[in-house]
Amino acid sequence: MSPAAASKSALTDAEIRKVDPVSGMVTLKHGSPENVGMSPMMMAFKARDAAMLKQGHEGDKVKVRVEKVAGTMTILTIQKR
Repeated sequence: MSPAAASKSALTDAEIRKVDPVSGMVTLKHGSPENVGMSPMMMAFKARDAAMLKQGHEGDKVKVRVEKVAGTMTILTIQKR
């Protein structure tokens, strides 16, 4: 895999701070998602689908893949560490 492809598929370490099933948002304290040029911070992201909202709970350590989808920062992948 090329370095560019590895960077695009890389997961970022994060901690779930809040899950809001009503809005479909997950608040994460995250590292630097290099593929979208963000600094480490705490931020709410839209979950790609409702099933993701059941995959984690407040305080869980996870790895995530975020991308801008239709102008909204969206979690595409979430995996427990």
